[in-house]
Amino acid sequence: MLRNINIALRLGILISLSLILTGIVITSFYFGFKSIRNYYSTELQTKMFEYQKDKIKANTHSMAVSMSSVLEGTAKQQQIQVIRNIIDAVRYEPDSSGYFFVYKGTVNVAHPNHKYHDQDLSELKDVNNTYFIRDAYANSQKGGGFNYLIFDKPGKGDQPKIVYAEAIPNTEYWIATGIYLDNVQDAKDIIIKDVAALTKKLMLQISIGALLLVLIVVIPLSIAIRKSILDPINKAIKAAQSIASGNLNVSLNEKGRDEISILNKEINKMTGELKTVITDVRHSANLMLQSSALLNSTIGDLAEGSVYQASTAEEITAAMHSMEEKTRISSENAKLIVQYTVEIASETGTSNEVMQHAIELTKQITDKIEIVEEIARQTNMLAMNAAIEASRAGRAGAGFTVVANEVKKLADRSKAASVEINDLSVYSGEVITDAGNKLADLVPMIQKTATEMEKEGIRNLEQVTGIAEITKAIQEFETVIQRNVSASEHLKATAQNFADHAISLKKGISYFKF
Repeated sequence: MLRNINIALRLGILISLSLILTGIVITSFYFGFKSIRNYYSTELQTKMFEYQKDKIKANTHSMAVSMSSVLEGTAKQQQIQVIRNIIDAVRYEPDSSGYFFVYKGTVNVAHPNHKYHDQDLSELKDVNNTYFIRDAYANSQKGGGFNYLIFDKPGKGDQPKIVYAEAIPNTEYWIATGIYLDNVQDAKDIIIKDVAALTKKLMLQISIGALLLVLIVVIPLSIAIRKSILDPINKAIKAAQSIASGNLNVSLNEKGRDEISILNKEINKMTGELKTVITDVRHSANLMLQSSALLNSTIGDLAEGSVYQASTAEEITAAMHSMEEKTRISSENAKLIVQYTVEIASETGTSNEVMQHAIELTKQITDKIEIVEEIARQTNMLAMNAAIEASRAGRAGAGFTVVANEVKKLADRSKAASVEINDLSVYSGEVITDAGNKLADLVPMIQKTATEMEKEGIRNLEQVTGIAEITKAIQEFETVIQRNVSASEHLKATAQNFADHAISLKKGISYFKF
């Protein structure tokens, strides 16, 4: 709940509560002093009443003992006069309302008011119909005691009064005195008035002291505390708002050690760290853009090279298929040559017509050999082109270089074989042409030629198998190249996505300025 109230209002509430608490404390002091005053007023009245009782008792006892001493040895005719002289002379209390009176039984012997002399006052009653003379006489005979009555006080009318009576030792008299309770009340009122004045003065001093404390200490200190809290917090809020708006050129000068100062120092530290991080991110984003551009360029070159390799591989595959077909034809022709040569060897003894037929066959062999030479020449050229393209492809074309070298070797072998067959054909033609006289000598040579042609046919079959394997390898290589082309396209798209993210990142961090 308090988090929904701003700090300034919270501090204002706290100050108001402090002032209210001060007022409550002052009010408590006031009512506390008032309660103490009332309590001690009651206690004071009780104590003063007890004190007055003790006082009149002590005075009466002293007076009784003194009169006993005075009357001792005095004639009875003179005792009454002595007593009256003493009674008339003694007064106490500031208003002289304190006096003694002496009775014999219920008959007055001495009284400041002489009209009571020698009168039996046993029937005298106060306003409450109390026979107070009888009560006093009874108390005196018990060794002393108090009784209460309402009696006329000069100038004040009927007032409550307390009387103490005690027998005068060794005489037939008893003495009593009393005190009007309004004297006690007046004394109490004076004391209470003084206490009230003192309490009022003390409360005034406390109130003024509390007010001065609030005005001089509490309010200025509260304002200072409010300022010491709100000013740094407002600075922190403005700094946070600036940072939120992208402005990192924020610095809070804090030298304190309280929690808010620590917070502002941490904001400064956070701003510095943000600057460092954003600088690093910005630099990384630039590097990402540069790297993505270079990567796109490299991937483009790689894709073009892969496409070119794929095209070249297709051409080589087509050429290898053609060379394989021609080599197969050459092998079949070589088989025919062997067959024909064997027939020539078996028909050596036949007519010239057969020899002419052999010459024609020899020419056919020569033509076929030219075809094989042409195939070998084309294969050699394709192998050279393949080697050149493999060197351009670098590491990616290393495998293809091996294949190209094998193809070249096969082409060289085919060429060598065709040259050899050509030589044999030429030689066979010369032998047939010169077949007349040397026909018998040519038979072993023809048989030898047949053997060599059979071997050459086997070699041609081996070439066909090798060419098929090379063709298969080239086809697999072409598949790999096609995969490279696809991978290059995918990698190019990834690099573009990478560049887009780098641009987005750079755009995002451009929000912060410092």
